Amino acid sequence: MSLVFESDIIDALKARDDSSVDLVLLDPPYYEVVSDEWDNQWASLSDYLAWSSGWLQESVRVLKPGGSLMVFGYFPVLSRYMVFLPNLDYQDYIVWTFNRGGKGTQLHRRHEDILWMSKGSPKFHHLRGERYYRTRVYADEFAKYSPPYPEGLIHKANAHRGGTAGYDFHVEGAKLSNAWHIERILHQSKERVEHPTQKPIELIDRMVRMTTDREDVVLDGFGGSGTTALVCSRLRREYYVSDKDPAYVQMAQSRIDTDEYGLLSMFAL
Repeated sequence: MSLVFESDIIDALKARDDSSVDLVLLDPPYYEVVSDEWDNQWASLSDYLAWSSGWLQESVRVLKPGGSLMVFGYFPVLSRYMVFLPNLDYQDYIVWTFNRGGKGTQLHRRHEDILWMSKGSPKFHHLRGERYYRTRVYADEFAKYSPPYPEGLIHKANAHRGGTAGYDFHVEGAKLSNAWHIERILHQSKERVEHPTQKPIELIDRMVRMTTDREDVVLDGFGGSGTTALVCSRLRREYYVSDKDPAYVQMAQSRIDTDEYGLLSMFAL
């Protein structure tokens, strides 16, 4: 039975049995990145990492064999998380890029990162990225492009147009890389709610579909705006989404209750 509830991250994880979750998807405080109190409650990075080690180790305990742990953050912190995860296998380091927003000391930060670990060989579904609707590009047209060539542009060995080499675009979209370009939630975004670090539906949807099947169990102990719960509701995944702030719990439940696409969940893959 899916549930959105008020809880501290550690308590939410401890309530789960060993090897009972297919995907632990977490968007924790990044440590002194935003001005909100919840991101600045530790006296030092060492204190923050000591706190993080508790929920990381509990995440390992609740994962099923083949289950995935996916954690948002930035390299200086995510790289240190690896120390607490010796019993998981590294799968990839995903860079989520966007064109707008972001702050930095010298350069504007136009990315956030996702550490992907798994308990053994992970469940994984090949998804497709950006779609290309042209089915054939011939050599004279291909010459218009400059490296790096569009992802999904593949060489065809057979000659076309009297011996001129041809190229095809993947109509279904290119195989995903570990660099995902999805725009951030901005003030004018239709899906925006009142949360400072809200993640896009498209981003969470990709993470859930890539690593789980229908009826699989997803846990998010930093529920925030409720996007994980909303996506899992649409995709017919069982979800346990919690946050220690009751206002965010109410927000998440409201998004599910009023979701105009909820009736389409019976067709989810």
